[in-house]
Amino acid sequence: MEDKLEKRIANWITIIADCLDVTHAVYYKPQQDNNNRNCFEHSFSKQPFDFPKCISTNTLQAIFIESDYVGHDILSMHPQLSIFNSAFHLKYNEIEKGYLFLHANEDKLSEFVSPNVNSFIYESGKTIQIIEKQSDILNEEGRYKELFRVTEKFHSSMDVDIVLNEIIKALKKVFPYFTYNLLLSNDSKHDKTLPIKELQLDHIDGAVMDSYVSGEIRIEKICTENHTILYAPLCGKQGVYGVLEVATSASFVFQNSEVEFIRLLANTGGSAFENAKLYEQSQTLIRDLQLINDTSHRLNSSTSLDETVQFLKSQIKKSFNTDDIGFVLLKDTEFTILNGSNSVFLSEVGKKCVEFIAENIRVKKEALLYSNIQNQLADETIPFSSLMVVPMIESDSLKGFCIVSHRIPYYFTFDMFKLFQSLIHHSTLAITNSMLREELERMVITDQLTQLFAKGFLNDEIKQSMEKDEEGTFILLD
Repeated sequence: MEDKLEKRIANWITIIADCLDVTHAVYYKPQQDNNNRNCFEHSFSKQPFDFPKCISTNTLQAIFIESDYVGHDILSMHPQLSIFNSAFHLKYNEIEKGYLFLHANEDKLSEFVSPNVNSFIYESGKTIQIIEKQSDILNEEGRYKELFRVTEKFHSSMDVDIVLNEIIKALKKVFPYFTYNLLLSNDSKHDKTLPIKELQLDHIDGAVMDSYVSGEIRIEKICTENHTILYAPLCGKQGVYGVLEVATSASFVFQNSEVEFIRLLANTGGSAFENAKLYEQSQTLIRDLQLINDTSHRLNSSTSLDETVQFLKSQIKKSFNTDDIGFVLLKDTEFTILNGSNSVFLSEVGKKCVEFIAENIRVKKEALLYSNIQNQLADETIPFSSLMVVPMIESDSLKGFCIVSHRIPYYFTFDMFKLFQSLIHHSTLAITNSMLREELERMVITDQLTQLFAKGFLNDEIKQSMEKDEEGTFILLD
């Protein structure tokens, strides 16, 4: 009973061949995916011979029009089947099970088969029915064993790529002749070896959209591509995260047990995917909070504006993997690009972009995310495409903004944009304090009337020079 269907059919035909001294035998079975043809399931021969691999239903109906058993006189009328001297239309409880063609010993046929044709056909059909039923049970058992294994793997992992890999691995093991794709609606980066396609909701329709929206399996035939495609949504408790695409030949018909297995696998995989995503998001949130906490602590201990800008620049570069970072101060209608900003913003094209951003920031006073700034400015000479801008606001007063760019369009994700906003909002106070501290220091060492250095500052500078310089000159102009 543990043998595969093909081996058990072969054993059944071997027994018939031994009893009837058969030299050639072919068993044809109706095709699940095509009602108009029957193709051979197994053949037996003591020597090589040619036989048709498939026979049309119309031909078989013509052969067995009067009886479920025919001899050589009928078969000789069909040249491709004339090698056989007997054929049987096998049934069980009026359910068609297939066709058996034999070239057997005439005496054995007369002695054993002719008096018992109906019994032979019935018992053969019953045998095939039992073999197929047991095979279905074993296949079902194998599928659910695989589902159980995959479920265990899902529960032991919090990695999104492992979950997706296990879904594809299970499908390839159970249905090795199908092809698969994962249509995912999130913007995460995944293992490049996975068959993943981006699910663009504004460009999909038909069965894919129906499956994604309804959360139910949908099947469609695409005649132009000669495919039958099953779409199974990857559902979690909080929503649908994508669609599993299972493709096969256009003539294939999915059985209920196969559809149910794919549905269970997709649902289990969708829940595991959701858990892994939530875990991944929680880990990312923890890292982001740690970054903001460390940055705030370090910035609050900084003493100069240059030091503050340089540290914040290093944190942004590490977090967003970009070198194009700029800090801009706003005052009335003017803007100043701080030291430490990248040179790209100091170029003529860069300043043009900064001026455009400054005008928008003054009006909107909110963070801006541009997927492709070149489209906004209609200028292809700008050396970057993606842009994130966050205003620095302290006590409802707009102090300036921080700008981060990248040459690749659509480089920054929404999660990156939210992190950048948090980082700048927590850093604005430190930058403002550094600016106030520098202004206070300037006021202390400057005479308010003449705006020249005060005498105390001058005395300190002379004293330090006399202590560390071997020689020097002091020139006073009045």
